[in-house]
Amino acid sequence: MPQFVIEFGAEQLESVASAIKATVAEPLRISIDSEESEMSYSATARTLDEVATDLATGSVPSAIIRTTDPRIRYALITSPRIHVPPLALWMGTIEVTVEEWQFVWDALLDKPGLRFVCVAREEGIEVSNQQISPETFPWDVDGLLAAAVRTDEHSEWTRRVAIHFDLNSR
Repeated sequence: MPQFVIEFGAEQLESVASAIKATVAEPLRISIDSEESEMSYSATARTLDEVATDLATGSVPSAIIRTTDPRIRYALITSPRIHVPPLALWMGTIEVTVEEWQFVWDALLDKPGLRFVCVAREEGIEVSNQQISPETFPWDVDGLLAAAVRTDEHSEWTRRVAIHFDLNSR
């Protein structure tokens, strides 16, 4: 089964949560991390909006969102304070299990507030604070299939593709 990891980041948590809501169909099953045992997720009955509030206050460092859509294995939201290397952005990740991952790519490029969107095969890529610009983004990292970066949340996307598909179709 193919695995494509689509990552995106924004200064505002609301932008990441909104992007996940737009691409991950309900019903949602959410698991949250805890300060006491990071990377040890437990199921919660809270809604995505309630979990986003917990993320914003710092009581939850990350959350995994699962759906019944067989094309999506999971979505993930992570707080800026847990990124290695350091990254001052809220991160979203959506793992897609079909070759046709462009449906997520297209939806994310239409979402306001995102600073970057990238697609990699098998594993996500590591991005640091110094790499969040069109000039410094790690465009040539192994496994990267496509990426789009903005100089700020309002500017146009700078896009590059490592494989062939029509970016102008959107």
